Amino acid sequence: MNGGADRIGGAPSRRRALELVEPKTPRFRRTTPLPVQVVDTLVEHCDWHCSARHMAGNGWAERCYVFTKAQGRPITRRAVVETAVS
Repeated sequence: MNGGADRIGGAPSRRRALELVEPKTPRFRRTTPLPVQVVDTLVEHCDWHCSARHMAGNGWAERCYVFTKAQGRPITRRAVVETAVS
């Protein structure tokens, strides 16, 4: 977090597998200001994420996502929908 703003380094894309790809246009690579409450919540989440990474040990798949499954792998849209429905 950098003073309530952060840069997104890539966009998720679903081709054969979930992967990060570069944004197609400069318009999609921008700094977005965030309210202080959101920054505070993301900092808390980052602390939780670090402890989850520590607990997972060698099983952690580091891919630089903010929100992940228990082993560091990305959360897919399908998993989010299935969790919301159940």
